[in-house]
Amino acid sequence: MAEKILNKILTMAKSSDIELQCSAILVLGELGLKDKNITILLKQKLASVNTVIKNFALDAVRAVPSKDYAEELLTILEQGGKESKKAADVLCAIHSDILPILKSRFSRYNDYYKNLVIPVLISLNTASGRKFLLDAILTNSLDVLKAICFSFREKIETFSAQEKKALLAHIRQCIKEATVHKKYTAITSYVILIGFINCPSSKGLLLSFVKKDGDAYAHVRRNALLSLKRLNLRGRHDDVAEVLFSLLENADQYAGKDIVDVLQPITFSKTFDKKIQRLLQSQNPYVRSFAISCLGRNGARQSAQCLVQYLKEKDTLIRQAAQEALGGMPSAVPLLLKALQTMCVEDEYMTIAHILKNHKEKITSERRAKLFSFMEQHLRKRHDAYKIYYTVLKTVMPEYLYDNVLKKIRLLKNRKKFKEAHAFTSLLSTGLLFTDEVKYEASIIGLKNSNQDIALRSRNNDTVLQLFEYLLKSSDIALLKRIKSEKNLEAHDLFYVGFHFSEKLFELKGFGVAILKLLIKKYPRSKVAPKAKKKLAQVGA
Repeated sequence: MAEKILNKILTMAKSSDIELQCSAILVLGELGLKDKNITILLKQKLASVNTVIKNFALDAVRAVPSKDYAEELLTILEQGGKESKKAADVLCAIHSDILPILKSRFSRYNDYYKNLVIPVLISLNTASGRKFLLDAILTNSLDVLKAICFSFREKIETFSAQEKKALLAHIRQCIKEATVHKKYTAITSYVILIGFINCPSSKGLLLSFVKKDGDAYAHVRRNALLSLKRLNLRGRHDDVAEVLFSLLENADQYAGKDIVDVLQPITFSKTFDKKIQRLLQSQNPYVRSFAISCLGRNGARQSAQCLVQYLKEKDTLIRQAAQEALGGMPSAVPLLLKALQTMCVEDEYMTIAHILKNHKEKITSERRAKLFSFMEQHLRKRHDAYKIYYTVLKTVMPEYLYDNVLKKIRLLKNRKKFKEAHAFTSLLSTGLLFTDEVKYEASIIGLKNSNQDIALRSRNNDTVLQLFEYLLKSSDIALLKRIKSEKNLEAHDLFYVGFHFSEKLFELKGFGVAILKLLIKKYPRSKVAPKAKKKLAQVGA
């Protein structure tokens, strides 16, 4: 019975109706039977010129992969197109059984077809296939070398530790042969692969290529450095440091950057201090910036003094290196604070401010008070130098700056030193520091410093009155209550505010009327009291 049904399906697969053929092929694939007649039929369908039938046949073969289909699958692979990818997947499913056929074909193929087969050989994931491709690097063109390296790089992360170890061992053998025959492109390919294998035991081999002299090895050296970088060496590696430090002294800009990238995560003993000092004289900015970062690691006071000087360098790379190094040196805080006294360019003291932000906890209350005192002294003398200390306080400790400036504003206001108080309000007039409390104090102090011109145009442009309007509309401050308790406001101050707002509408008018009534009650014998009464009558209050 089963044989009869199978024959019926095979007959349907030979029908002239393409839809019926595809349905029968699909069923054969789902059945997953290993039968001679099925194999013959599917081989015929794989060779079909009809791409729809060919695709259904590929799906059926994938369900029961066999090397019997190798020739047909390789033919599809060689034809290219959308079906080529599917054929490659089916070849991979055949696994190691297909390997001898692929090896045989590979030697006869041109570069184009070799590049099609390489991903299949890698995907088979067999030791024999990997060794075959590594050996192929020795005897093929640059395009094929690139394809082999790229395919390895895509798969190498999926290899087990044991597979990587075996791969590295075979690469070492291949390198010996490539070196004997002076095949530098092949050596470069192997060096690149070593980097992607990322095995610490390859450090010595890579280092041997870094030390190679001559133009012929230039590309090998560069890729050996890149592979060393991929090893991500940490901690003490004096053997690496010894070689790379000697190369740094005469390295060009590009090689210098590659060497520095390898050395950056490594720690050095004091035996390298003299070499670091010599590198500070290098004309290569990458080398100099690296030497500067090394100074930051030892944390010595002498190093900190040197680094502070580099903050004034014209080269951005050098300045950034010094900034980063000092950012990791809490011991540099006293020197940085002292250096502020010699700074006059905004970029310079801004840089120091950002460094000090990293060491906020090291700035004692005494040092904070001194910074505030310097700022205050220069501000009173109207010297622009106040900006230096203001910038540091605002960047490093904005809460401290806010609390102490606001305290100073209120103190000066109570002492009726309104012009001085105004200078301090300007310190808090931007960003998050410009709170409603600051706006209130600024409005009172601004009012005391205003010429109080009651001409309409002048009043509409008065920022003091604008501040009062903001406080009425948008803040939680009980403005009228605060003004009633404000000891510094005189009759003419109240008249100016009341006169202006009594001409407005709704709550603004109510506020203006209330201020004029407060004036009449508080200063009944003042010169402006009659004017206030007249204004109230005019606005119908």
